[in-house]
Amino acid sequence: MEKNIKSKRGGQWDKSVIGEILKRELEEV
Repeated sequence: MEKNIKSKRGGQWDKSVIGEILKRELEEV
């Protein structure tokens, strides 16, 4: 899955996804 995310926008999208995951984790905790 990581390869697909990076191929979306040269790694830019990957950072957005990580940011969303981190925010969701913080909200859950």
